[in-house]
Amino acid sequence: MNIKNGVFILFFIWNYSINGQTKWSFEFCGGAPYNMPSHIKIHQTGFNDLTISNAQFYSEPFALPPYWDWRFCQMKNNRIIELEAIHQKLYLSNKPPEIKRFSISHGFNMFFINYGKINKANCIFRTGLGAVLTHPETEIRGYAFEDKGAFLNTIYYLSGPAINLSAGKRWYLIKRLYFNTEIKTTLAYVKIPVALGYAKVFTSSIQLVAGLGINFVSKE
Repeated sequence: MNIKNGVFILFFIWNYSINGQTKWSFEFCGGAPYNMPSHIKIHQTGFNDLTISNAQFYSEPFALPPYWDWRFCQMKNNRIIELEAIHQKLYLSNKPPEIKRFSISHGFNMFFINYGKINKANCIFRTGLGAVLTHPETEIRGYAFEDKGAFLNTIYYLSGPAINLSAGKRWYLIKRLYFNTEIKTTLAYVKIPVALGYAKVFTSSIQLVAGLGINFVSKE
């Protein structure tokens, strides 16, 4: 990104924030994902590549640490801009003989910048682009991955892009407190480290989400 593009984006965000009626909200939700069949390709030095074209992942969303989804939202008129974070977990169930363990838990963390619209019935339709931070735990062909971390000296790896599509509705309990219900789909393509190499994973899931949100003081 060059300087001119960066200045334009900052100006757009600033202009969006100060013109018109602006409201802020925060949501924290739980949920349950259904992981659709995925594709995995594993490369290890000294071995032939291993491909799993119908990889089946399960998530255990209610086991600690559970699935969670939090979101900061700025709304002006009927348009919204959001920062969203989702904690997923992936465990491969149909492991071939070469794989003793293949999981991305603690977790498969997706971060999005969303744009959407809200209508008079408090229904929200949004789309988002983002990135995935992963914590892989694998043992393939007798070689266990030694977790050293790579992102800001943590146990997480910046692994690839993700897309977020969702539709939801706010049900107001009192003036500023509401109950959020939502269905979403996420798609991600990640490259994670494994012992002696790497694995490329394409995942997609459908997620049912529900939780509480609160509107903060708005400005005119």
